[in-house]
Amino acid sequence: MEASELPRQHFVLLATALQTISPGVRFHITWKVLDAWALRTPARQAPAMPKELAVAVAVLCVVCGQEAVGTAILLAFCAVLRISEALFLRRRDVICIGSAFVLVLGRTKKGLLQQVVIEEPSCVAWLSNYIGRHYGGPNDLLFNVSYAKVSYWLSRCCAVFGLAEVHFTTHSLRRGGATELLRLG
Repeated sequence: MEASELPRQHFVLLATALQTISPGVRFHITWKVLDAWALRTPARQAPAMPKELAVAVAVLCVVCGQEAVGTAILLAFCAVLRISEALFLRRRDVICIGSAFVLVLGRTKKGLLQQVVIEEPSCVAWLSNYIGRHYGGPNDLLFNVSYAKVSYWLSRCCAVFGLAEVHFTTHSLRRGGATELLRLG
């Protein structure tokens, strides 16, 4: 087997081991080669989750007693949010305006204040129903669940549907939502 056929992580482990064994020695060239390799072969991307699967996962979460998880999953898909952005939403950040919701994202990856409008009727109805049944103060989190819990239920539901080998992640929701919006024009 040639060196180019070995996975990149084997070389990273080897370089790390060499640096551990010889802490005084710097492997500048090794790390530069690994950085260049990463540009040539980018990390594996999370697959985009289809709309039907996102809805099925959200419904299965609700059926299993995880309504907050299911609603966060559906909201991340419909609003094209990172799951962390959905989990950091507070009640005051979700504003109902007629037949739409405006989400005020105070905590984003880029740190900018952003707003997202949700007009899709079934998503608006789902979110309205959830908020109506889970009243809290304006400073309370909309979803009182952790990232780990959402990730766990997402992978568990995908396994139930026989899709464990596809490796859908929480980022698959954002990619799937963006893909669906692109498909709809």
